[in-house]
Amino acid sequence: MSTTSANKFKVFAEAGDIMGFEVRVINEERRLLVGELDTGERCVCPFSLLGADRLGSVHEPHGDEPGSTFCVRVLDVIVEFGGRRRIMVSEKHVEERLFHQHLDRNTAESEVVPTNVVPEEVLASARQKRDLGHTVRGVVVGDAPGGGKRVDIGKFIAILSREDMCATRADSLRKGVTVKLKFKDVSENGITVTRKGVA
Repeated sequence: MSTTSANKFKVFAEAGDIMGFEVRVINEERRLLVGELDTGERCVCPFSLLGADRLGSVHEPHGDEPGSTFCVRVLDVIVEFGGRRRIMVSEKHVEERLFHQHLDRNTAESEVVPTNVVPEEVLASARQKRDLGHTVRGVVVGDAPGGGKRVDIGKFIAILSREDMCATRADSLRKGVTVKLKFKDVSENGITVTRKGVA
């Protein structure tokens, strides 16, 4: 399966990663595909998160033939007791800006697929802080497509793009580093932040 150089040596997928996905099982009853990422990890992709024309062309492995392969974005990774990792991916979100919503671990017992919609109360709070020009603190949790960073603001993960890092070097924003930010774009599809105007 093809893989990008950025993901070539990854062992575990993280939310925000774009990877190759190979179909293993088509589950019509639950309306999802079970597949394998470039890391070798199992994951699920609900039919609702496939590209517009994808479903009609997907096929399972048959004999020596592999299953269908295409690129997906990792939306959620839930690590359960005992280290089992449950991963959900989306083809639709490969081209979109990422918003990754943390899940309450107590509600993640079933195979129910979480949504990628920002809760209204989180949006309202973020819009208010943006409009008032408030500075917030976030913790870098990983890389985002295009050289940006994924930043945990508390109730959600926001995206800090390369252009919004301003004078801050990307290599100084390592995982675990705390950074001061301001809200930039706030919508139900995701939240972006900026270093512009931050003292």
